[in-house]
Amino acid sequence: MTSPQTHQAFSVCQSLIEEHRTMEGYLLSLENQLSRFSSGHAVSSSEREETQALLHTISQEINVHFACEERALFPAVSPYHPMVLMEVEHEELVTLRDGLLTQFDKADYTAFEKTSRQFIEDLRNHIAREDSGIFPTCEAALSSEEKHRVLEAMTHIRAEAKTSDIPAIIRPEKSFRVVHMDVDTPSDRPLLITRLAEAPGLQVKHLTIQAHESLPAHWTPKHLFLYCVSGQGVFTVDGADPVPLAPGTGLMIDPQLTHAIHADTTCHVLLFLHDTQKEPQPETSSSQRH
Repeated sequence: MTSPQTHQAFSVCQSLIEEHRTMEGYLLSLENQLSRFSSGHAVSSSEREETQALLHTISQEINVHFACEERALFPAVSPYHPMVLMEVEHEELVTLRDGLLTQFDKADYTAFEKTSRQFIEDLRNHIAREDSGIFPTCEAALSSEEKHRVLEAMTHIRAEAKTSDIPAIIRPEKSFRVVHMDVDTPSDRPLLITRLAEAPGLQVKHLTIQAHESLPAHWTPKHLFLYCVSGQGVFTVDGADPVPLAPGTGLMIDPQLTHAIHADTTCHVLLFLHDTQKEPQPETSSSQRH
């Protein structure tokens, strides 16, 4: 990656910060208008139309702003700093936004006022967290080339929003899948590694070491968590006392730490390999890596 000084040569978040200031103005206007829905007097058609227009503007601004973050900024910075909490806040804010719009359409003004005040408070807090923490993190993490790509993507999203409605959030449907680790079928191989699951930045593998066999000294470029499911053995690192392996034993192993395992009885071990950096790490030959 380029140096932090190069990263900060220009801002990738400036347009988002400017949109925050615009949104804060809209929120203040909405806050001022809420009194008409809590005073008990009948809301006139002109008052309703004024608030409806403001809600439409806020809704559209949120869609474009969140889309720029979700589709351009967050994917670029996530390999360095996960943006999961910001994505969750986006989901919560969109749910509140959709709820208050529905309540307004139904003229349920008591519920509309309550939901609106919660929405205003939560969005202001979200803006403050991004301004003070998330955006500076993005500026420091991204290279100039990455920033250019983010800016190009945001320009495309904003242009798209001028000709068609765009959703604030586009997410793949959340799902799960079941995987099985076979600890019953005998193997005629001294060592066997089976990939169980994989996700961005994470691999889960099943390592079987037959009785009286060894996994030779080696290292991995990734953070590794090793968990013994069954069997007895010994984990060794040069310069450290051997660690007995038994069911329930877990070991957190730093990248590039050379280690070995000897199995006294057949061992079944789960390996969790986690990528924590985008930059490539030094590698050994393929025969000596997990």
